Amino acid sequence: MEEKTTASGSFDVHDEIVADHHELKQLVPRIEECSDISDLLALLRQLHTLLVRHFKAEESPAGLHQIIGDAAPQYGNYLQRLFEEHEALDRRIEALIDRAQALLEGPVAEVRIEVAGLCTSLREHESTETRLLTDALYTDLGEGGQG
Repeated sequence: MEEKTTASGSFDVHDEIVADHHELKQLVPRIEECSDISDLLALLRQLHTLLVRHFKAEESPAGLHQIIGDAAPQYGNYLQRLFEEHEALDRRIEALIDRAQALLEGPVAEVRIEVAGLCTSLREHESTETRLLTDALYTDLGEGGQG
């Protein structure tokens, strides 16, 4: 985790947690709205990197333990459940990254290869048509129009 410092030079985990929450609020809607699998994979990787750092900050002794433990120790059990969710969320994101990568390397790659082949066939088809039309319309066979 990258250490951030306050004006006094001390590490401020609370500010990092707040900043991460702000970044998450911006990133999650981008993920929800993303329709391109390559872009989605990049966003999921960005999310994973952010959450690894964020969860580490929250679970650190200066993180939520200190913030919530000092202010409201009665929420200790809830806090422990949230920390357990961190691990589950991390596993889900890693699984989604793996699945998105597998799609890009498998079915999506196959479709892209087929699309490239189709585009080549269309170019060749159009080129042949153009040559045929050019030959038919502009070849002077010497049979007409003189006289």
